[in-house]
Amino acid sequence: MAFEQGQSYSEMLISKSLKVHSSPMLKKIQYRLKENIEDQHLVKSLYQTSGNQAQAAKLLYVHRNTLLNKIKKIRAEIWSAAYGK
Repeated sequence: MAFEQGQSYSEMLISKSLKVHSSPMLKKIQYRLKENIEDQHLVKSLYQTSGNQAQAAKLLYVHRNTLLNKIKKIRAEIWSAAYGK
């Protein structure tokens, strides 16, 4: 089933766990990923490179510092939206 949709087994597990587990943080992450294509590409590139930010930046054709700034911005926005801080 997962392979028919072009997902790896790990991607399928992650998407199912996001649907099953509920917390303010996970809900914000799920919503943001559904709404923002750029964030989807960022997460996918980090997943493909096993979290290697330098390699993920190359996949996205951006400088590593740009990628780090985007990650920090996303983290701050999700955290403040989920917990109001």
